[in-house]
Amino acid sequence: MCLCAADSLNLVLNFGAEDCIPALAKKEWWHVLNQLHAQRLDTRDKIIVLDGSYSCSRSTWCWSHSITVAHTEKAKLQPIDNQPVILKLVINGFEHQVLLETDRETIKFADRTYTYSGRSVTALNSSDYATKRSFIQDNDRSSVQLVQAELDRALANTQLDWQLIDDVGWPVSAQSLSYAELAPMDAIKQVVESGGGFIYSQKTGNQLTILPKYKKGHWDALSAADYDILINESAVIEQTIEKNPEYLADYNAVTLVNSRSGDDWQIKQRKSSGDIPVETTVSPRFDALSAQSNGKMQLIQANVQEIHTFSGLPITSELGEMLPGKTIAFGGQWWGVIDSVSGSYSHSEATETIKVERIHRDQSIV
Repeated sequence: MCLCAADSLNLVLNFGAEDCIPALAKKEWWHVLNQLHAQRLDTRDKIIVLDGSYSCSRSTWCWSHSITVAHTEKAKLQPIDNQPVILKLVINGFEHQVLLETDRETIKFADRTYTYSGRSVTALNSSDYATKRSFIQDNDRSSVQLVQAELDRALANTQLDWQLIDDVGWPVSAQSLSYAELAPMDAIKQVVESGGGFIYSQKTGNQLTILPKYKKGHWDALSAADYDILINESAVIEQTIEKNPEYLADYNAVTLVNSRSGDDWQIKQRKSSGDIPVETTVSPRFDALSAQSNGKMQLIQANVQEIHTFSGLPITSELGEMLPGKTIAFGGQWWGVIDSVSGSYSHSEATETIKVERIHRDQSIV
C-alpha cells in the first residue's frame, strides 16, 4: 500500500525515520453498481424505498435517517402490538438498521409518498423512550459498571462494547456521578466524556460502542495497520479545506482537577516543555487513568488546525466503510480522523460526505 517515491537504484535504509503514509493507487474511473434493498426486520416484508439520507458524528452518538417510500408501503410499516418498527436497509452492501419514529406525507401531482425519520436502535435509551430519573452514586464503581447500570435500567436490551482505556475503564469513587432527571443516554455521556471518549451506535443491531476520540496524536508514529481507510484524489468529487476556528496556539499541556477530592494532574505532550497549556478542566469523575486519557484527547483536538470535507465519495467496499472515529490516510500525504459522515442514496446514485480533522505530524501547515 505504500507508494512513497523512492529510487530503487539509490535506496537509503533509514530505520530511524518516520514510516511513510500509505496510499491507494490513483484510478482513472470508479465503477459502482448501486444496490438498494430494504425489509422490515420482524415480518421480513420487502419495502420499496425510493431514496433517503443519513448522518452520524462523534458528538451525536447515533445515526439519523430520512427514508422516502412509495405510498403502497405505508401499510407494511405499521407497528404490531405497539412494538417499534425496525427497518433493515442495505446500501451497496453496507447494512443499516433503522428505528422508524415519525412519518410525513407528501402529495405532488397526484403522486403520494411517505418520508420516515428514524435513528439507530440504541435510541431506545434516549429521553424519547426511556424513563428519566435522579441519581446519586452511593458506592465506588468503575466507569463500565456505571454505564452498564444505565443501560440495564432502560430495559432496551442494548449491548455494551467498551473500548476506552481498558476493559473496566477507570475507578469512579462514591458520589462522583449525580444528576437530576436524566435519561440513560444523557447520563452515559457524562461518564464517557470524562475519559475522553465518545459514544458510537453500531449501524446494525442494538449495540453501543465506547471509543477514544482519537487513537493517536500528532506526536505518534503510525504503522500501516493503524490506518482504517485509504483515500486518494480520484475518489473525491469535491474537497473543501477550512481553518479550525478553535485553534489558537500550539498547545502542549493541560491540567485536570477532580472537583471532589482536589487531586490534579498535568498532562504534557511528549518531548515538549508543557509551556502552552489548554484551559484547566474540572470534573468529579477524574482519576489518574481518566485524566490521562481525557488530557491526551484534549491536546490532540486543540492542535487540529485544518478541517477537510470530502464530498461525492462512492459508497463501495473498495474504499471501505466510513465511520466516525476512523483514521484515514489521504493521498499518501497526511492523515486524520473522521468526525462526521453523511450520505444520500437512490437507485441511481449513492454518495457520502465525510468531515475529517487533519492530524499534523508537526505544528506547521504543509
